[in-house]
Amino acid sequence: FIFFFKQKTAYEVYQCDWSSDVCSSDLFVTGQIAQDIDGKVVAHNNAKIQTELVFSRIADILQDSGMTMDNVVKVQIFLTNINDSSTVSKIRDEVFKTSRPASTLVEVSNLVKDGCCVEIDVTAVKLKN
Repeated sequence: FIFFFKQKTAYEVYQCDWSSDVCSSDLFVTGQIAQDIDGKVVAHNNAKIQTELVFSRIADILQDSGMTMDNVVKVQIFLTNINDSSTVSKIRDEVFKTSRPASTLVEVSNLVKDGCCVEIDVTAVKLKN
């Protein structure tokens, strides 16, 4: 017997939200945090690991929409400790090697789940042929 399993989308795996304006090919990825598929925070208060994980998940979401990180035109990063900004900025610069989206990085007092120290949202645009 051969069994075929439908591959899950990033939305189904990460149980996250995003919205897309299909007519203009804009994708607005709502704030992503480092959590596993059970909703538990990954790498409590570790900005490096959380940032890498969140950017990886954003890349998955973009791929599900036929886009890449090169389509990102704006990124917003929220940190609970501004001292992590140099670590996070280095990772952001690696992720966006070939593109330079508008970027905002701010410190906030808390994020939605205890142990989360990084939240990132992006806006991506797919140019029509």
